[in-house]
Amino acid sequence: MKKLSYFFFPIIMITLYSCDRQPSSEQKDNRPAQELTFIKVLVDADSVYKAQHNEINKKDVFDTSMVKITHFINKNAKAENWQAVIHALDVDALDGAIDVTLRISKGMQFDEKYPQYNAIILKAHIFDNDKIKNMLKPLQAGDKVLVNGKFSTEKDAEDNIKFESFNIGSIDKEETLNNPVFDFNITDIKKTKTI
Repeated sequence: MKKLSYFFFPIIMITLYSCDRQPSSEQKDNRPAQELTFIKVLVDADSVYKAQHNEINKKDVFDTSMVKITHFINKNAKAENWQAVIHALDVDALDGAIDVTLRISKGMQFDEKYPQYNAIILKAHIFDNDKIKNMLKPLQAGDKVLVNGKFSTEKDAEDNIKFESFNIGSIDKEETLNNPVFDFNITDIKKTKTI
């Protein structure tokens, strides 16, 4: 009998220990609340748009979504310590400016095969800013970063914030909501180990 207790005791302890632990699917997203709200606005807009089955409803949903996105950016134009990954870091051959493309995951992590799709993209075109240039020098594509900055508030013809799809040349509204690209002015950027 004593031998059985040596066998069952560790099993019972392991079972009790594992019951107290949260499943990995319930991990806490530790990004700033403002970043999570922005992601939610975009994910909700994309989901509602994709659920529509005729073009009239799709247009109405798209127009409403554009107003919500514009409202969010106008109200919260600044980003502070947003978590992102550098997708590309280049020097523009025409004007010598630094082009930075950042990816923000819509979920807890990126699609491993195509991380640039189904993500929110921030693009910065940096002219003559030695402070930001020096911050970017040690960074490379794939680095996890914390970024501060401001969204461009340039408007389109309908008075909404101007943004486009990551798929250059795409005029598909679904692509614009699924994989949006926003112009962004970086004020601070630093490498981080965790996202």
